[in-house]
Amino acid sequence: MIDKNKIILRKATEMDDINSIAKLIYSSDLNIYSAMFGDEMGACTIWQALILTNTINITIQNLIIAEYEKSIVGILCFIEDDYFDDRTAYQEAFLKTGIERPQYFDEVFNVYWQKIINEDFTNSYYISNVAVHKNYQNLGIGKMLLNYFKENHKDKSIMLDVVKDNTSAIHAYLKSGFEIRKEDSAKSELSTPLRMIFHNKSS
Repeated sequence: MIDKNKIILRKATEMDDINSIAKLIYSSDLNIYSAMFGDEMGACTIWQALILTNTINITIQNLIIAEYEKSIVGILCFIEDDYFDDRTAYQEAFLKTGIERPQYFDEVFNVYWQKIINEDFTNSYYISNVAVHKNYQNLGIGKMLLNYFKENHKDKSIMLDVVKDNTSAIHAYLKSGFEIRKEDSAKSELSTPLRMIFHNKSS
């Protein structure tokens, strides 16, 4: 029986298990990451090579983790400045690790990340990933991570994207105070991410 009172929320450090973090990032969107990296092993190898280098948008400094009995069971990744173009860093990591870059890498990068790269996040935070280990789901850990982030980042609004057919996630974010941005809600393509925003009262 899992005791929710023993779950610890904190910022990640370089001493944390990067492989566990990478596996959770991969699980946060299997459709996107399987197309970009081929499989979990490939993705985790690439992320383990890059997360501590500050050459990609996923960095240890911008990770919140949920820990239970010294195991990482949930993660939240965020951007606090600009989402920069990290395509070259990924391309170089494929070469260095000897992993063949999947044919859909560039296409997925263009569809999902290029729009974000062109945005200005000076006045907002952007949550790029939220994931909970499959053995610890339905315990409210995702909500705990979100609330922890909101509580510690009150100076700006918070934005995130959700795939339109992920109705359970959309409902959960709406319950947490996020709103669907009107200019995005009219679009009908399920493949187009839906932008949601949380307005901090102090921002």
